[in-house]
Amino acid sequence: MGAALQDIEVLADTTVSVNVAQAFVDTASHMGIPGDELLRAAKLEPSWLKGPQGTVRRSEVYRLFEAALEVSGDCTLALHWGAGLRDQALSIMSNLVRHAATLRLALEGLSRFSRLLTEETGRQIIERDDLVTVLLNKPIHASPRAQRFMAELTLAGLYRLIRLYSPTGRILNVSVEYSAPAYRDVYARAFGGAERFDQAFTGIQFDRALMNAASPYKDEDLHCALHALAERRLMHVTDRMPYWLRTHEVLIRQRAPHRVPMSQVARQLDISVRSLRRRLSEEGKSYRDIANDACKVIATQLIGNERRTIQETAYAMGFGDANAFHRAFKRWTGTTPTEFRAHY
Repeated sequence: MGAALQDIEVLADTTVSVNVAQAFVDTASHMGIPGDELLRAAKLEPSWLKGPQGTVRRSEVYRLFEAALEVSGDCTLALHWGAGLRDQALSIMSNLVRHAATLRLALEGLSRFSRLLTEETGRQIIERDDLVTVLLNKPIHASPRAQRFMAELTLAGLYRLIRLYSPTGRILNVSVEYSAPAYRDVYARAFGGAERFDQAFTGIQFDRALMNAASPYKDEDLHCALHALAERRLMHVTDRMPYWLRTHEVLIRQRAPHRVPMSQVARQLDISVRSLRRRLSEEGKSYRDIANDACKVIATQLIGNERRTIQETAYAMGFGDANAFHRAFKRWTGTTPTEFRAHY
């Protein structure tokens, strides 16, 4: 079932902001792993942290994770990193989240401006009745060890964020798709006993009331200024985005991406169909695969709302027949709508 919840599976090696890479190196140094030693172990030059256009390859960041595990000999490193990442480590994003009025605004900011940190979408937020589920995408182009490292790092960071807004609020579970490791006791300390292993997804579920929890560092004027700055930076990042990602961004805003012709996307990107097709080909992408990825994200979000029947979801996505939607959903996610709803 774990494969059913793998979100946007892209083929190319995406990029990560060099600020993120620097934050990891700085945090490792703070925890006793010298930055130069870590870079050498990952076979990365010091100049790597001055990546062109302010980015580095995601696969290289995964090498950094692998090297950190080797150098430290500490398999619990990711949990400690996620819980101890310094507030200023990610600059504008850290402060934007910290000074938001509510947890909802903090999470919305993370989603809205995630492109400032990485090209790859990292999570989905599904609200249903009194429950919020934050689903983490499974990292691509990563070894199983690096995948686990990334999951632990992100979960620990999210848990820390929720606890910043609500120190005692109800967190139902912190779920991972893999089996309990030998250091299960570290999980228990990190997540207060809410950890769950061998689950159908990796993510956190918590009481929806926590979305309205206020930050102890709430500063509306500062948050407004940071939000405006983030918007300006996002515009610059978007101008450098590859065309497959721009195409995905357009399609993800549609309810039925599989019915959106390339000509419509090309018009929104202010480019000819011929040029868009050539750009996608140069980037090793096909329009059909990108549309299928967008369909996967939209379909899982809609299915997550149990107040909407599966047939209503099928109609919302442009399917006149529920059976056709079932077949498409299975093709996009590897599972059926009913199985997805029962296990996420």
